[in-house]
Amino acid sequence: MKIKLTRELSVRGESLTELELDLDKLTGQDIIEVEKQIDTAGDGRALVLPEYSKVYLAAVAARALKVPREALNLLTARDFTRLTQAVQNFLMRPDLETEPDLKAEETVRRKS
Repeated sequence: MKIKLTRELSVRGESLTELELDLDKLTGQDIIEVEKQIDTAGDGRALVLPEYSKVYLAAVAARALKVPREALNLLTARDFTRLTQAVQNFLMRPDLETEPDLKAEETVRRKS
């Protein structure tokens, strides 16, 4: 899945205007490694529901994108949220498209 960025992201000297997120290539071992990274990088508290943690979701995305986790922290808030929502949808709602439906979201906001 491609996520178009609202602002370019520089990773290892390369300017990216979109992210190609292929979560299907991840394995259970990848997920375990991400959880271990989060456990050792934090304050020692275990994540009870990691699928609801932006830190965890960003780490899974970074693993799939093969970029440093810290690089994703430089995304705009909107891009970061879209990326983490896509990961969360993939992990928790396999029946949904992984790309958040932002058009539907905007339509709801306009009606309010």
